[in-house]
Amino acid sequence: MDEDYGEKKNGVWDDTLAITRGTFENNANIFQRLIQKISPFFGLAAILTFLFIYHGYLIAAGIHNYSKAAPLIYVTIFLWLCFIVNFLVGTKHFRRFYDDLAQKLDDFATKRWFVPITIKLAFAGALLAYTIIESVTSQPSRLTGFGGYVFYLFFMVLFSHRPRKINWNIVTSALIFHYCLAIIILQWSTGRWFFQQLSQLIVGLLEYAQVGAKFVFGFIAGPPNICDLAPVFIFTSLQTLIYFSAVVALLFYFGIIQVALKKSTWFMKVLIGTTPVESVYSWACTFLGQSEAPLVIRPYLEKLTDSELFAVLTSGFSCTGGTVFAAYVALGACPESILTASLLSAPMSLACSKLMYPEEEETRIKEEDFELDHENDKGFFDTLCSAGVALVPTVFAIGATLVVVMSLLALLDEVFFYIGDLIGYDGWSFQMLFGYAFFPLAYMMGITRNADQTLLVAQLMGSKTAVNEFVAYDKLGQLQNENKLDPKSVLVATYALCGFSNFGSMGIQMEVIGGLAPGKKAAAAKVMLRALCAGAIACFMNATVAGILISNPVVCSNASANSTCFRIPSS
Repeated sequence: MDEDYGEKKNGVWDDTLAITRGTFENNANIFQRLIQKISPFFGLAAILTFLFIYHGYLIAAGIHNYSKAAPLIYVTIFLWLCFIVNFLVGTKHFRRFYDDLAQKLDDFATKRWFVPITIKLAFAGALLAYTIIESVTSQPSRLTGFGGYVFYLFFMVLFSHRPRKINWNIVTSALIFHYCLAIIILQWSTGRWFFQQLSQLIVGLLEYAQVGAKFVFGFIAGPPNICDLAPVFIFTSLQTLIYFSAVVALLFYFGIIQVALKKSTWFMKVLIGTTPVESVYSWACTFLGQSEAPLVIRPYLEKLTDSELFAVLTSGFSCTGGTVFAAYVALGACPESILTASLLSAPMSLACSKLMYPEEEETRIKEEDFELDHENDKGFFDTLCSAGVALVPTVFAIGATLVVVMSLLALLDEVFFYIGDLIGYDGWSFQMLFGYAFFPLAYMMGITRNADQTLLVAQLMGSKTAVNEFVAYDKLGQLQNENKLDPKSVLVATYALCGFSNFGSMGIQMEVIGGLAPGKKAAAAKVMLRALCAGAIACFMNATVAGILISNPVVCSNASANSTCFRIPSS
C-alpha cells in the first residue's frame, strides 16, 4: 500500500513538474513568436531606427562621461569595422580580385620560391631585433626565455612523426602570427588596455552568478569573511560554471559564436594556411573547452585526416574553456592573464600540432563545403535551462575529483616524508618529484632569479600535468598569498598552467571524440599521448613568450585576501 502511494505521489510530482516547465517555456516563447510574426513588417526600418537610437545614446553617454563609455564606444567601433570588412570581403568584386591575386602570388611563389622565405625570415628577424633591443634597454634578463623557446621547437622537430614532412610555411606563419598577437596584447598600450577592460567586463559578468547562488544556497554561497575559514568552493566558485554555460548556450542559440567562428576560417587561411576544421576548432576551444568544442565540428569528425585529428586533440589540451574561467580566477589566477593565454593558445596549438604530426594527406573538407549549423529546435527558455542543468554533473564531477586528488596527494606527500625521514632526510614530498622533473623547463622559461622560485614554479607545472590545473592554481594562489613567488614567477606560472593538458584530460578527449566519431577512436588513441605533449608545450611556450615580452608584471590582488576578516573570539 505504501509503495503504491509512493509511486503515485512520484507520478503526480513528475506530472506537476512537466506541466510547470511547459507553462514557463510557452510563456517565455511568446515574445519570440511575436517577433517572428511582426519581423516581416519592419525589416530594415526597425534596424535603422534601433541603430539611430543606439548611436544617439552612445554619443550622449560619451559626452556625459567618456571614461565610463569608452569600452562600449571601442566595442561599437570594432563591430562596425568587422561589419565593413565582412561586407567588402563578401562582394563578388573582392572575391574575384582575391582569387586573381592569390593565383598570381601562388604562381610567383612557385617560380621564385625564395622570395616568400626571404620575406618571412626578414619579418622574423625584425621581430627578434625589436625584442632584443627593447629587452636590453629595460630588462636584459627577459631574453633568457629564448633558450626555452628554441628548446621546445627543437624538441618537437626531434620527436616529430615525420620530420621531413613538416610544412614550414604553415609552422612559421603560425609562430609569427602568435608572436605578433602577443606583442599587441602584452606590449602595445592600447591592446593591453583593451584586454584589461575586456577581462574586467567578463569578471563583472560572471559575478552576477553569485546572485542566483546566494538565492539558492543562502549564506553558504556568500559567507562572511571569517579569518582562517575558507569559503565552500563548490558553492561559491563552481556555481559560476552553470551560469556561464547558459550564457554560452544563448550565444550559440542566436548563432553569434557560429558566425564568429565561420569568419575565422578565411582569416586563418590567409594568415596561416590551416584547414577550416583546424582553424574553427582552435578558436572554438577558447570559448567552449575540450568537451563542448567537438560538437561544433561534429559532422566533419569522421572525415578528418590523421594530422587534422591530431590538431583537434592538441587544441583541446592547450585551450581553456570559458566555463572554467571563473573557477581559475576564484583560485587566485589573474583574469587578464587567463584571457590572453586562452587567445594565444589557438595559433600556438596549430604550430605545435603541425610540428609534431605533419600533414601527409589531402584534406577531405573543402572551404566551400564547410558550414556551421546554428539551427536549434529548442526554444529560448528550454535552451537556457538545459544548458544550466547539463553542467550540474560536471560541477559535482569537478568537486569529487578535487576531493579524491587532494586527499591522495596529501597521502603521497606523507608517504614520501616518511621514506625520507627513515634515512635522515626531512622535507621529502611527492610534489618535490614534480619540481625536480620540471626544473630545467621552468629555468629555460625565464625563472632564473633563484633556485627556490624555479623549483616552486616547476612543482606547479608538474602538478598541472600529472593531476589537473585546478590543483595547480589552488597551490599558486596559496604561494601568492604567502608572498613566496615574485611577480615574474606568478606571471609565467599563470600562463603555463592555463590549459587542459593533463593525464585526466586524455580520458575525457577519448570519450568525447570516440562518442561523436567512433571510427576515429582508434586513431585518436594512437596519438593521444603525443597530442598531450604538444598541448603542454603550447601552454609552456605561451608562458615563455609572456615572460619575454612583459617587463613589469603586475600581480592581481585577491580581494578576499586583502579585505579585513572577522576573527571569532576564543572562549
